[in-house]
Amino acid sequence: MGSGQNHTSASPGEYTIVWKFMPDGWARGLSQSKAPGVMPYFVDGEPYRKLQQKEGVELTSYALLCGILLCWFEDENFWIGQTRETMDGFLEALLEDLRRGFGIPSMEEMILNAAASVRDRHGPLHASRMLTAGNNILPTSARIRSDLIHDVWAILEETDEIDRESAFRFIVKVYRGIEFEDVESQMVGRLDYFYLVSLAFLGRRRERDLFFWRTASKRVNHPLLKERMFRLLKDVDLDFHSYRIRKRKELYH
Repeated sequence: MGSGQNHTSASPGEYTIVWKFMPDGWARGLSQSKAPGVMPYFVDGEPYRKLQQKEGVELTSYALLCGILLCWFEDENFWIGQTRETMDGFLEALLEDLRRGFGIPSMEEMILNAAASVRDRHGPLHASRMLTAGNNILPTSARIRSDLIHDVWAILEETDEIDRESAFRFIVKVYRGIEFEDVESQMVGRLDYFYLVSLAFLGRRRERDLFFWRTASKRVNHPLLKERMFRLLKDVDLDFHSYRIRKRKELYH
């Protein structure tokens, strides 16, 4: 990720957000005359353990990047008296400044890399929060949308303690904005399957059937995955609250 990234291993849950007040002129490269208020730093691994022992730690640029993406929608915690539009503009400019500092070629790549790093250490829930912010910043990014759907599905795989209806509505919404020519071909089949299951869970049978026959049946080539999708067309009255979410590694076996 560039300078300032901490590679120390971390256990899931071993992290905190440190909100730090920033003085006037703090944000390098930005023409911000007024103090931006407080900024969130995501601290995990060895720095987190040091904090638990009341030791001082360095708040790095990488920690700031992850903190901003994780806390993007926490308006009340940033600063008082700013509109959401003003805050978004400042944070997007700050992220661009961080991107240049890290030497990463694009904002998309920076967001994907940061989410992947946090996913590896803390799981898909935190990554999905970061990618939801990324989708807000770059709504046309097919790669961000694709990774976001995969993370929401992974959350569904891991626990039943989730509002399934909301999760599937979210998958449908994000899926419908994807430009598939920008998605790796091996990902497309899984995304189509997640979308079809979501429509089935939501009881949108006509949309489900039309999507399969018009799109998925022509685009999905793996025979077992296509068979799994075809079975969904036959299930009219499934108990979707107890329906087992198939893990991604099971889809082709």
